[in-house]
Amino acid sequence: MQFKTVIHCKIPRIECPLHGAKSISVPWADARSRFTLLFERFAIDILLGCQNQTKAGAILGLSWDETHEIQERAVSRGLSRREDEPLPYIGIDEKDFLKGHSYATLLVDIERSRVLEVTRGRDEKAATNVLETLPCKAKSSVKAVVIDMWEPYINAIQVPHRKAHERGGG
Repeated sequence: MQFKTVIHCKIPRIECPLHGAKSISVPWADARSRFTLLFERFAIDILLGCQNQTKAGAILGLSWDETHEIQERAVSRGLSRREDEPLPYIGIDEKDFLKGHSYATLLVDIERSRVLEVTRGRDEKAATNVLETLPCKAKSSVKAVVIDMWEPYINAIQVPHRKAHERGGG
């Protein structure tokens, strides 16, 4: 019912000479998390609604660091569930963040409306970096890439084609 609940529990742990300290997994939280999985799910919904860690943290009564750690764990869980699947239509675009001209380059799955990768910058290297994160199966399934007609992005998507042509691959 989303009431504040404090679970105080000594989680059994052992000291292994080979692997160090080991704790058992608990069904209500991830390892090293101070929050339950249900609360973290709720926090992610607040983050999605606010689109700002500071505002979400204020609503949740959390520090920026706590909010950021919840977001990082959610991203890790999502990435661990990602499968090597075909991605026929991908997009590359930039997003302005912070103040001044600070940009991030995003790689998105057009069909499933999801962000696949983010990196700092909006140059050819940034676009190449996000493309290199695609697994081989996904790369070979790409039919089209949606981009701004901006030279660094055009160059980045043409690099694999140029390399194949130089090797005599077409």
